[in-house]
Amino acid sequence: MTNPINRAKEPVMPPGSMVSVRVPGSTSNLGSGFDTLGIALSLHNTITVRLGSIGSARDVTICSPVPENVRAGAEAMLNQVRVFFESRTGTIIPAIEVWVEGDVPVARGLGSSVTLRLGLLGALTRLSGLDYSNEILGQWVSEIEGHPDNAMPSALGGFCSAGWESLHGELKCLRVELPDDYCFVTLIPDFEVRTDDARKALPQSYSRADAVRALNRASLVTACFCLDKIEELPGLFDDPVHQPYRGPLIPGYPECMQAGAQAGALGGWISGSGSTLMWLARGNGEKVGRSVHAVMPDAALHFLRVDNQGMTFLKQNVPGTAPTS
Repeated sequence: MTNPINRAKEPVMPPGSMVSVRVPGSTSNLGSGFDTLGIALSLHNTITVRLGSIGSARDVTICSPVPENVRAGAEAMLNQVRVFFESRTGTIIPAIEVWVEGDVPVARGLGSSVTLRLGLLGALTRLSGLDYSNEILGQWVSEIEGHPDNAMPSALGGFCSAGWESLHGELKCLRVELPDDYCFVTLIPDFEVRTDDARKALPQSYSRADAVRALNRASLVTACFCLDKIEELPGLFDDPVHQPYRGPLIPGYPECMQAGAQAGALGGWISGSGSTLMWLARGNGEKVGRSVHAVMPDAALHFLRVDNQGMTFLKQNVPGTAPTS
């Protein structure tokens, strides 16, 4: 990891400067790849950050419309990211205004918190004239979140397997681009499952048999994605680690999984901690989509593709200059 810089400095761009960053959402765990495996998807949030003036109150203000009952928590989360950035880079960040636009839903298991944290880190990097790679920024978000399964795919794109060498070691991430004909049939219910609640549902320990089966499944799923042999995936998402305990938090879960399998899906899983359910198919996935949507008709149905780009910078606007893109 990059060490903090001892000499505090101000951002190189003047007050009023703006940077916009586009960050894909992601699906994680993929069955038994708990806190490890993830894929970036064609759902995106755009995070725009504007610098205030040095000497003003060092607040983070979300300017885009958000429900008032979540505003304080969201601004506190982004302020935590600002403090983290300052500690790592030695940069003093003044007040900032943040706009969030996009289609990654909150608390649905699609990495919405990562899009905000990663987007803010990326924008602050540009505003401060620094040149940290997407991989480093993804590692920083992994530290903040406590797990890399959403952060690294959103940063780098594609399929990622990531984890720390040791308790305080370096984060290792292996990334593979996925073909465009993979269709991720995505069912997003109209209710939330918060990560904290989903983690509380998990047991404190597992049997040896369950641990061995989880290792087996995560290894086989990884090999299928890396070798583009997803036709071998059916039967490999019978995860014993989290899905049996989180499934009851999602009404209709077992019936949806059965419907997807019967319609020919190559596999189905709870995305992250839920409530989103996801299936994989080649091509358009319409048969799978119709079948699972019939079980949960109030949910939003999406046919997503992989995002192999990861986080991208859209534009930069400095007062007195022409905007860049």
